[in-house]
Amino acid sequence: PDHKARMGSDGRRLRWDLTGEDFTIARGVDLRGLVQLQPVPVLEGRLYFMSVQGDPAPQHGIHFFTMDKVMRYMPFCADFGPFNLGMTHHFCEVLKELISSPNLQKMKIVYYTSPAANDTTNAIFLLGAFLVLHLGASPADAWAPFCNLNGAVRPYRDATWVPSPYDLHV
Repeated sequence: PDHKARMGSDGRRLRWDLTGEDFTIARGVDLRGLVQLQPVPVLEGRLYFMSVQGDPAPQHGIHFFTMDKVMRYMPFCADFGPFNLGMTHHFCEVLKELISSPNLQKMKIVYYTSPAANDTTNAIFLLGAFLVLHLGASPADAWAPFCNLNGAVRPYRDATWVPSPYDLHV
């Protein structure tokens, strides 16, 4: 199919057949204090992530987008995610359209969310799902851009009001 990617020999390079683009998964960025003036790379030179209060100011060569106003996780109890398959698919389709858009071909695409730990965790889940489902990245490679979060990502929990007996990490 046209949306599949092929992994390069180094395990980090991806070629997306849909656009013919080669991507490199970013690694090793120290993300302590996610409220940043500069977006954090996910796919070097193309896709970035940012946690910020409010909407970022427009910048030349950068397309900012968020799903915070469109998608909200509806908790059963004290849970906060992850998003269901329908919402995950919707996010992936939006991001696929942005990356493959001829109008954005030369621009950096920045997905942003609020700095709340729940929102940051769900955003990283969505970005990782895109990397795995649409670019063929391994789960370990999809986690690589976010591996230095140092506590900014919360574990998912059972949908109960009692203390979580089992935590599930992104």
